[in-house]
Amino acid sequence: MIFVQVGIVVIAALAVSGVFFIAILDFILGMGDRLTVGDRLVNWTKKNPWFAAASSFIVGVLISHFFWPGD
Repeated sequence: MIFVQVGIVVIAALAVSGVFFIAILDFILGMGDRLTVGDRLVNWTKKNPWFAAASSFIVGVLISHFFWPGD
């Protein structure tokens, strides 16, 4: 069971550090008057609306899997 706890901590640390890295990158790009991560994502979404919708659906399904009550 210790491996499960370590695995959960590692996954949580990777997720938090990923969000932190994107926030720092967004700040650096914004200070340099370049397109931020959000701006780039909006531009990509406008070019690929069907792929963006499918990606959002898949992410939503994966996230809801954690919160759906099980048997």
